[in-house]
Amino acid sequence: MAALLACGQLAHAAYTPYLNDPLTSINPTNWYQNGTLSAGAAGITSATSGALISRLSPSTTPNDYLAQATINLPSGTNGGNHGIMFRATTNAQAPSTGSFYLLELQNPTWTGGACSAGLVLQKSVSGTVTTPTSTDLVSTITYGPAGELVSMSGSSVGESRTYNSMGQLTQLTGLSGVNIKYNYPAAGANNGQIASQQDLVSGETISYT
Repeated sequence: MAALLACGQLAHAAYTPYLNDPLTSINPTNWYQNGTLSAGAAGITSATSGALISRLSPSTTPNDYLAQATINLPSGTNGGNHGIMFRATTNAQAPSTGSFYLLELQNPTWTGGACSAGLVLQKSVSGTVTTPTSTDLVSTITYGPAGELVSMSGSSVGESRTYNSMGQLTQLTGLSGVNIKYNYPAAGANNGQIASQQDLVSGETISYT
């Protein structure tokens, strides 16, 4: 269920969106629609399978672009697959129609207020689907009750995050011994900016004013 899709092209060392669409309705000028989809206030949904393929192309780099989407997963709603396609043919639709690259969030599951899911990259060429890498780069992602990222694990990442009662990141641990603590001003003076950052491995502290 995508609430917002933004597509951008590389220009002057920054991505400039050439399309922003909240997907509260499906504009046939912008999208090819494949399969069964419905649109509403929360974005697009499908009870079976469906895809939107852009009719628009970046003016400078037609095959290289950035796509960003927001996925709405209400607490307690489990299952389904949600993804973004790249370099897709106009008839592309998961799991195996057309040609495309698909980055897919698979089977999100809520447990105890946290959400975990698999993240898989797939390639389809005229209906033949392969996985470009034999090992999932990210196999599990866990989110907290406010949608905050709590942990990621896989062959290329091992990261966990903790937060304070205001939802601010307080500690980040990861691969290669990364262990960083973020400190904030005392209650009443906390404006959302960190006061200091500590590397708990090297002992280095950086203070901000």
